[in-house]
Amino acid sequence: MSALMTTILFSCGKVIAIDVSSEKLALAYSFEATNIINALVCDPVQGIRLLKDGNGVDCLVKESVPPEVVEQAFASVRRHGGKCVFAAHPEEGKKISIDPYELICGKNIRGTWGGSSDPDRDVPLFAELHLAGKLPLEKLITQRYRLEEINSALDDLEAGKVGGPLIEIDPAMCADKLSDEGDIVG
Repeated sequence: MSALMTTILFSCGKVIAIDVSSEKLALAYSFEATNIINALVCDPVQGIRLLKDGNGVDCLVKESVPPEVVEQAFASVRRHGGKCVFAAHPEEGKKISIDPYELICGKNIRGTWGGSSDPDRDVPLFAELHLAGKLPLEKLITQRYRLEEINSALDDLEAGKVGGPLIEIDPAMCADKLSDEGDIVG
């Protein structure tokens, strides 16, 4: 969702969100996704090809880790410059399989850990964009937990029950920093 949210900052043509959760797909529309694909209902590769007149996408960011999903993501990018970026890796010992011919046709694939972020650079930038109303970070929070509930938060996250859990270490500390709408104010 955070990768999708950043598309708000750019002039993108089609922004296609793919997930198996109806709640996350509804949230994707609020981040200006132009199209959504529920992978439980439609083959994502075929769905993308239909939306892109038989071609793949310019860039695909995949945050899921099963090898077959990374393979689908790579199959979904266009030849001659399309890029597949996966922001998590399959579990240790698992392998992905791609057709090397697609690489010489100009498809690109790369992995990244944590989005290759530089916290000293990125956190102030994201805070500035959020405070300017350009990056609605609060929409990523789907459930709040007290610190004592941290194990439940992790269990719910792993089970797919929540998209963005927030652990409130000291809710009283945050109370005076929230507006009536729940947004963090400076």
